[in-house]
Amino acid sequence: EWRVHAEVRQREPLLHLLFAAPFERAVLIVPTQFAEKATGTTSMIGIWASLFLEIKEIGPVSKESFIPLPSVGSVALMITKKPTHPLQHIYLQRDKKAKNLLISMLKTAGITKRKAKEKIASLNLPKTTLESVIARLPAPHLAEFISVVTQEKCF
Repeated sequence: EWRVHAEVRQREPLLHLLFAAPFERAVLIVPTQFAEKATGTTSMIGIWASLFLEIKEIGPVSKESFIPLPSVGSVALMITKKPTHPLQHIYLQRDKKAKNLLISMLKTAGITKRKAKEKIASLNLPKTTLESVIARLPAPHLAEFISVVTQEKCF
């Protein structure tokens, strides 16, 4: 059973660790601005977190709860691990080009490489997205990629 009690200055790396950590539930107190990024769909951390974690805001934490007083507001977040899902494969293989990742996912689903390439051509994703490494895609392109993969059931 994992229990963490600490102030964490590098919050994004902590969330990345939680993607693979064996835990059921965590409570984090984070700056309000980071909570917005982690629960939103316009930042990379928010998009990745949505694949692995259910993040709910418990509520604000008073500045008077800290010594010394912080200059920014804080909120408490309840984080629950989501069940394993094929879309998590995108994060785990984020060092691959989008098209190669799709070929791999479709082949795992039992589709031949030739049929996979035909399916990818029909997905209406920009060539620049397909030729980019997943980790380097801008957040809007990553969100579109995940949306298309989900709609077309490429897993």
